[in-house]
Amino acid sequence: MNPALIFELLFVAYEFLFEELIKYLEIYLIETKNFWLRLNFSYIYQKIYHYQELRKLQNWCNDIIAKYPNQVFDSEYFTLLPESALISLIERDDLQLEEVKIWNYVIKWGIAQNLGLPSDLKDWTDENFLTLKNTLKNCLPFIRYFHIPGEDVYHHVQSYKQILEKTLWKNIKMRFMSPNHPVSSIIPPPRIILTPALPIRTAEQFPTVIRPTLPIRGTEQSSNFNRPKLLTRRAEPKLPKRKKAEQIRLTLPNRRANQSSNIISNEHLAEIASWIDRKANTYSLTNNPYEFKLILRGSRDGFTRNSFWNLCNQQTNVIVVMKVKGTDEILGGYNPIGWEKPRGRRYETKRCDDSFIFSLKNGTIRNSILSRVETSKDAICCNPNYGPIFSGGIIMGNNFNRDNGCLLYSNGSYEKSIRDFIGLSYFSVDEYEIFKVYEKDL
Repeated sequence: MNPALIFELLFVAYEFLFEELIKYLEIYLIETKNFWLRLNFSYIYQKIYHYQELRKLQNWCNDIIAKYPNQVFDSEYFTLLPESALISLIERDDLQLEEVKIWNYVIKWGIAQNLGLPSDLKDWTDENFLTLKNTLKNCLPFIRYFHIPGEDVYHHVQSYKQILEKTLWKNIKMRFMSPNHPVSSIIPPPRIILTPALPIRTAEQFPTVIRPTLPIRGTEQSSNFNRPKLLTRRAEPKLPKRKKAEQIRLTLPNRRANQSSNIISNEHLAEIASWIDRKANTYSLTNNPYEFKLILRGSRDGFTRNSFWNLCNQQTNVIVVMKVKGTDEILGGYNPIGWEKPRGRRYETKRCDDSFIFSLKNGTIRNSILSRVETSKDAICCNPNYGPIFSGGIIMGNNFNRDNGCLLYSNGSYEKSIRDFIGLSYFSVDEYEIFKVYEKDL
């Protein structure tokens, strides 16, 4: 059943007070439509917090936001959150934000609830501060003031000291002037900040594929651009053949990449080519049957969804590669059918039997990981609000080089995780590139 329809049924059940049905639908969405919920996270989160009975979905969302708070705190709808939603986040021990940032977000939210407050703090009256204090009276107790560094207290908290109880402000100052002096205020423990570890790799075992004959090459690409005619090789992706050169080339293939890459080497290209052809052994540099034409580079063309759709819409047989910021990881995927920007629809999924995602050996990463599609009917997702999506695998949102611009999901349409984690993992990229794959002229 369509997950969007199931989600809307939740609110019908709510109106008619069908509590058992509400619980059933919540569990069904979380356990079986997890990918759809993540893909539409902003919409889901905004809507459910106006319905107090949807506790399971609220808790599911909060678990994600605690790990990746920028999804909500930096969103355009943050100040529209109801008070109960804000409190449910800032009360958590595992909220992955510095305490001074939590303070600043709470102040921002409180000011947004009172549009009549002056924009310049210098113009505030005692009445203005009292208004903000009353607005935030239920939120302020969850700020862990004694874990805000003294410099941040001076620059960020002191300006709003009038909204704090006098005893609390006195104790905050005392704490930083004389750390060993006892204070009367309760000092909660610091939040638990998680330290992500680099993935541990194990040797990748590839299946043995026995083929009695050499693959047939030389079929011309169909003139139908949207639905390219593919080669008739059984269980293999079929790639378009480039137009023949006017003169016959008499030299061996160059050992350098067909298109220079800022991310991958010729050895990587040979490995990817062997995966495309489902070979048990990796092609050598001299017998790689494919050319890789660069069509997009983030540092040249931009890291946004708009640049992706402008350059890659309806491009078939494409490889996406990305260098993960702060690690040696090179992640990517192969999409033989391409992405087509939907018209008049939020998103659509496509069936693909030959797509795959991967992690390439590089630096401290000693082994490559290949993950082929497992659920073919939803292998590729086309969403105009995102960049390239391998459904339930790699999702590139927008501004891929900024914090949490991309995510990897380990329990989706692909057979295994290409990072050492379970569930959801956000990351950003230093660089990303997209290549179109062609067969070489024979």
